[in-house]
Amino acid sequence: MKLPFPGYPRACERRLLAEAILSGRKSNARFLSYFLPGTVAAGGPQRPSKQMQDGARRRRRRRQPLFPRSPEPFPEEDEAAKEKIDLVPRSPEEHWAPQSVKYSSLVALAFIIRPTAVIPWVPLLLRHFWQEQRKLDLFLHQFLPIGFVTFSLSLIIDRIFFGQWTLVQYNFLKFNVLQDLGTFYGSHPWHWYFSQGFPAVLGTHLPFFIHGCFLASKRYRIFLVTVLWTLLVYSMLSHKEFRFIYPVLPFCMVFCGYSLNHLKTWKKPALSFLFLSNMLLALYTGLVHQRGTLDVMTNIQELCYNNPNVSSASVFIMMPCHSTPYYSHVHYPLPMRFLQCPPDLSGKSDYLTEADIFYLNPLKWLYREFHNDSTLPTHLIIFSVLEEVKEHEKKEISPFLISSNYERTAVCFHTHLPEDRTGSHIYVYERKLKGKLN
Repeated sequence: MKLPFPGYPRACERRLLAEAILSGRKSNARFLSYFLPGTVAAGGPQRPSKQMQDGARRRRRRRQPLFPRSPEPFPEEDEAAKEKIDLVPRSPEEHWAPQSVKYSSLVALAFIIRPTAVIPWVPLLLRHFWQEQRKLDLFLHQFLPIGFVTFSLSLIIDRIFFGQWTLVQYNFLKFNVLQDLGTFYGSHPWHWYFSQGFPAVLGTHLPFFIHGCFLASKRYRIFLVTVLWTLLVYSMLSHKEFRFIYPVLPFCMVFCGYSLNHLKTWKKPALSFLFLSNMLLALYTGLVHQRGTLDVMTNIQELCYNNPNVSSASVFIMMPCHSTPYYSHVHYPLPMRFLQCPPDLSGKSDYLTEADIFYLNPLKWLYREFHNDSTLPTHLIIFSVLEEVKEHEKKEISPFLISSNYERTAVCFHTHLPEDRTGSHIYVYERKLKGKLN
């Protein structure tokens, strides 16, 4: 056996030796001093006997951590030495035995839930496989059985749900990669993650991340490789979103921690800057920005529980697709409808969704859709943009609201930055019977 294996922190080596000496375990000290060059303890370096090696191996096995943890973002060599002993495996022939089963199971579970979850794990799995001495044993006794069990469970669950054998992972790959149908919901240039997405997700941490990349030791390069690999893979897809690269944030924080740890004079100002900038942004985006789509569902929920005529009530949400939550916030079997926007699976070049057709001429669409008063919903939910008269645009629907006896009953603030089909406020309209208008 070899101790330590490459990358083992030198501070941990010194602490192990010091603890062995202070605790009076001279045999341990001699054993460690043999493998740690430049150290002398308990009579100097001596070659350990086989009994000493076997005893040390048993002690390491008892102290084996159940699951490998990532390193501290703010490493302090002396103060965190004991914790680093747990973070770093004991020896190359032992350190993956119990942990591989656990982390491999989590990776497999993440994959069957969302196949793209495996992307950040590819460099880490390859590095694990490359460093493992018993590669065939790792593959045959851990990776292969875990993959077979989780994949079989996925097939069985989908067979029960769909009523036929379905490989949902292939369908996911076919839709998003082979057919690239995600572009239906928007597309961006190949460099978007590097030029806009990644900087926006990191925010004020970006300069500290860059600084930390130059400071971090070689043993953390695998984290940087993981970040770059993930960004490159997602850059190959036309449809891009900020949330796709959230999994790389923990790796980025390691480098930010290195940067902050090496700042001396500016450490406290830097921490204050990060705290204030992120706190202010979190408060605004979490409590103010685009809050209307949640507030309006609270209004609908109150309608269900306070309206004596709720059994005859119905709601039509005339907003862009996926603007509001649905029954997860209402918790009542209220008939609700929203504008449909399913992706085009037929390959038509001039394909338009119901939402697209509606926003081309909302007033015309409403008169055609609700030519009979009996089909009118009792409540309408719209963005304020549908009541704004703009030159060369036909989005104003006030004539329909007046002729159909709709009265505004609630106003919810939405955003200070309205755009295109969204407005600064959300309006709730209720249809009043003739003779009962306020």
